[in-house]
Amino acid sequence: MPGECRETPDSQGVLDSRTVWRRIATVAGWQHGTISHRQLLAAGLSAKAVEYRLRSARLHRVHRGVYAVGHSRLSKEGRWTAATLTVPGAVLSHGSAAARWELRAPGSGAIHVTASRRAARRRSIVFHCGALPADERTIRGGVPTTTLARTPLDLAATKGEKAFERALREATRALGVRGRGQW
Repeated sequence: MPGECRETPDSQGVLDSRTVWRRIATVAGWQHGTISHRQLLAAGLSAKAVEYRLRSARLHRVHRGVYAVGHSRLSKEGRWTAATLTVPGAVLSHGSAAARWELRAPGSGAIHVTASRRAARRRSIVFHCGALPADERTIRGGVPTTTLARTPLDLAATKGEKAFERALREATRALGVRGRGQW
């Protein structure tokens, strides 16, 4: 599980820096080069150590409490993952999830995420507040995302009926469903 620490400290309770960086690299590898502040602390860094690594360019701030590891150039998956890490339990949603599912082309605008609690405003992220049941969340290529069934509904709420119909057609095609009433 990302962010969990299973190794034990030495006799003084201090973790070897290679162990800490191995943990960080593992989590960041799962998350397209990104990691949250909470995960850095769980890996064994102190808040002061995080600040030092920011100053020494080993970590690069993407959003408040979210960092790129080693370099600041993230893939679109890395940017999507970073947005979901801003709030615990957040998932990519709406138009961003539609792009992740390849129901529409990825936009260059804000990333949409849904979380069960309100979040502080962040530049380039649009937050939607709502508790999603477990069967409406998934991980698609390492990115927490709303399911293929949920995504067209989110689009309908923000983009209207035509966007819903187009996304539903694409989702149906992606699932290989033919004819009416089979989805």
